[in-house]
Amino acid sequence: MYSLIFLSRLRLEVKFEVVKINRIEIVRQEVSQEIEKRVEILI
Repeated sequence: MYSLIFLSRLRLEVKFEVVKINRIEIVRQEVSQEIEKRVEILI
């Protein structure tokens, strides 16, 4: 029983980490797109 609870908790933590990483990636992509737009405007 204890191991099941532990496993589910671990899974949740892993999911949170994955979500964090995905958010960071999305933000990075948005930032790079913004930079590209501004660079195009400058050129």
